Amino acid sequence: MTYSGYNAATPSTPGHVFEVRENGSAPGSGIFTNLNVEAGASTYPTPTNDGDLPVSDVVRDDAAQTLYVSTDFGVLRGDADGTGGWHVTAGMPRYEVMHLEIQPSSRVPTCKGGTGPCRRVLYAATHSRGIWQMVLGN
Repeated sequence: MTYSGYNAATPSTPGHVFEVRENGSAPGSGIFTNLNVEAGASTYPTPTNDGDLPVSDVVRDDAAQTLYVSTDFGVLRGDADGTGGWHVTAGMPRYEVMHLEIQPSSRVPTCKGGTGPCRRVLYAATHSRGIWQMVLGN
């Protein structure tokens, strides 16, 4: 789950990327864990230089157990499902990125079998700067 606002608007619950686990059936009974994307966002010139950077999208590379998040300043990579630290994603734009998608995905059947596994590609859609792609490996 992502939050696209600033921590100043939610000072009692800061954060932008959360792991959410069910904790009963009552509304609001989930457990929210802040994955601290702010640590990786510190490389970007955020308004208050504290990593307080809204996140607009998140995707998971299931094969590598890696999260990618899009921000107003580029794409961050979170190893070990976001618990292994956050890093600027080399090869991705340093612009506002509004949408991310990984292909092929278990949710979107776009690649059919051939002579081997389909290449995994991360796509980033920017605002007025085009679409970028990066091969994620096999």
